[in-house]
Amino acid sequence: QVTLFSSILRTASCPKRPAPMASDTRHVRARLAAEAAQQAPQAAAAASPLVQLMEQAVVAGKVVKDSFGEVYTGFANYQDLAVSQCAFVPMNSNRAINREVVRQRVAENIEAFEQSGRYLEFGQINLIVVAPDQSHDFLVMDGQHRCETMQQLSTRFPSRELWFQFRAKVVQSEASAFEELQHFQRAFPSDPRSFFRSRAEARVATAVLIRLKEHYLGAFKDMMLSDRMGRRTVDPARPYLNDSLVFWLLKDAGILMGADDAEVADAVAETNATTILARLEAMNNVMESLTGEALGKGVTAKMLATAGRASCFLGAWGAGARAWGFFP
Repeated sequence: QVTLFSSILRTASCPKRPAPMASDTRHVRARLAAEAAQQAPQAAAAASPLVQLMEQAVVAGKVVKDSFGEVYTGFANYQDLAVSQCAFVPMNSNRAINREVVRQRVAENIEAFEQSGRYLEFGQINLIVVAPDQSHDFLVMDGQHRCETMQQLSTRFPSRELWFQFRAKVVQSEASAFEELQHFQRAFPSDPRSFFRSRAEARVATAVLIRLKEHYLGAFKDMMLSDRMGRRTVDPARPYLNDSLVFWLLKDAGILMGADDAEVADAVAETNATTILARLEAMNNVMESLTGEALGKGVTAKMLATAGRASCFLGAWGAGARAWGFFP
């Protein structure tokens, strides 16, 4: 089987054009001149040998390219790259490689290979190629620890296949590469509190959240989403709520357990949501009758006053009161 880059990273010959008939010479010359004029700017802009390699892989059906001609994606065997001049270079503005993380990943993959005959899934490596750069350097936008792990595995076990998925975007300058990195790092990470065991639970939880916002509008604050530039997601101060806190409450209280995987219809979700909302209102009444200490450590008179104005005490619980064993 021909692997992704095995045939194109070594020697690549250009197909020869058939000799034109004498009567077609003028037409062929004109066509060739037009093609050369059209391709000249593209060739100047894409001097990178990596672009040429990926283009050949597209022709071979091993890689796909987007309609703008900027993004290439596919699968590659790291060993094919290891025997070529290609290198994976972490971007200057990216975080430093943690050697302990790499050591652990190498050990985990060695163990996995010994048990199953294959390495663990490496996921997609996000790469940047600077078109005018004539080096063989893939700039690593995300996946530098995985690339280093693959490098060490490749060095120690050169005969083993090591497959990974890649996405490579071609840009025209290092400044554009930095902008791409910034854009990627601004992506909002997922909040694990918003993960559910089934579609049914997610449907019911979403229906409950919508009804709660309608019922207790003053108790909610807008989501303060974090990005990947070192800032974390910040929840609103008690007793305010946001989407993640409601989802956390529903899961921690165990009141979504009755949702069946087959019950994904909106009508069923609404029915379940009505039942759960009634339980939450009962719980809210119980919490309103409790003293500050019973609601958890750190509850203040100001928090209780805020909760009273919103008629919602569900967000007033503290770290020591999340077992919800007294949930009605």
